[in-house]
Amino acid sequence: MPIDGAPEPFSGDYYVTEADTSIRGAVVHEGRTLNTLVADKQIAVKIPQSFTGGLEPPPLPQDPLYVFPNSRFLVSPQAGVGPLANLMVAGFQVLCPNGTEVVTDASRMRIAVIIPGTLEFKVKFFKKSDDQILVTIRRDSGDWFAFIQIYSSIKKYLRQHGIDVEVIGF
Repeated sequence: MPIDGAPEPFSGDYYVTEADTSIRGAVVHEGRTLNTLVADKQIAVKIPQSFTGGLEPPPLPQDPLYVFPNSRFLVSPQAGVGPLANLMVAGFQVLCPNGTEVVTDASRMRIAVIIPGTLEFKVKFFKKSDDQILVTIRRDSGDWFAFIQIYSSIKKYLRQHGIDVEVIGF
């Protein structure tokens, strides 16, 4: 017998079924929002802003208390940091599972990757010398094993696309 004011007891299927929110066959431009009808629901998908070729990453921090994460590597991109950052955004979109949010901040030379319920990490770019860029990838929260897998995969992805990666950390 239910108690007055208490919610109704659970009944039926306890597993949540989610609608398919995949967008197939869409061609969109970066920095724009795509509104589309998926499974009888209107959803908005933000397309990451691209990095331009003339951007300069900040210099290495001079503060002696600044600690770099172990997950870092040096690259020598011939085309500059903009195309390197765009290549990494494309790599994360390929390597990470569906539903991953890739947020770019071109003015601060940062990429944030959010895999809901699994992992969150940020990528930062620093100018080490005239021809070398230090790329740091810092895990903010989530699964270490997933982070190591994505970190290893993005290095391999960059090498497959002709970028020389010199690992400093692990």
